[in-house]
Amino acid sequence: MRQGSGSPVLRQAAIRASCLAYQIWLARNARLFGERRMSLRFVVESACARAAELCHTSPVGGTLTARDIWGSHPASAVFCMVFFTWEPPSPSFLKVNFDGSVLDGGLRGGAGFVIRNPSARVVAAGGSQLFDTSVPCAELSAAWAGVRYARCVLRARSIILEGDSATVISWIQGGPRGGGCDHPLLRDIWAMARDGWAFQATHIYREGNGAADWVAAFVACHSGDTLWLGDGELPLALRVHMTHFEQHQMEESFPKEGKKKRKEKKREKIVHERCKTSKRHGFISKIDS
Repeated sequence: MRQGSGSPVLRQAAIRASCLAYQIWLARNARLFGERRMSLRFVVESACARAAELCHTSPVGGTLTARDIWGSHPASAVFCMVFFTWEPPSPSFLKVNFDGSVLDGGLRGGAGFVIRNPSARVVAAGGSQLFDTSVPCAELSAAWAGVRYARCVLRARSIILEGDSATVISWIQGGPRGGGCDHPLLRDIWAMARDGWAFQATHIYREGNGAADWVAAFVACHSGDTLWLGDGELPLALRVHMTHFEQHQMEESFPKEGKKKRKEKKREKIVHERCKTSKRHGFISKIDS
């Protein structure tokens, strides 16, 4: 790997070979320890997806080490400053976040999406369970389902598609003439993108794609299609997850404002409890300032 660091072609070949060896090792361990066997297709496609993400984020001129291959994806991208926060779309746009989930070595999985408006309110969220799939296929199915619902059902003309799969995003950004993957779902996405006024596909790190990740994991364990319309229909666990994530984002970006808001809520709760106690005893006590 060190010898191939200088040449982009040798570098990519070294990454692909290392990722394939790693996936084979994982499949071998799963077989030895009595877990579900992974199909050859699943092993190869997982290795290709992992290699594509590493090639996409790894610096061309840097030294390639084993840590770049075996380490986590965010660790391999630590050379640059990145932001993990989810941001609302621009006015007149809808943002479609998508994610795929694969379980049992590809025997089943899920494709989930979350569509939100410029006010960060959920317009629709859902997905479907998949069978005999791989990570890239699950991610692509999720992207297609989200774009299709936004374009064909919600009649959105301006869409921002956002996902944590660098592979799928690069396929979509490349377009029909990009020379990349040629898949029926990709062709359908490109056709829907041409029909609208504006379409943009962007990559976001997994830390900022938590809502879509939750939906993908949910639909992977539930048969059939799933659809929630608006914030009111979302499962309580998903609402709690999104609220906690947004609060964490606010505190990370504005730590003083987040701390101040928590103090204000705590004081309001104390005031409310004192008022209830006072009314119960037939008098209103003066609340200390």
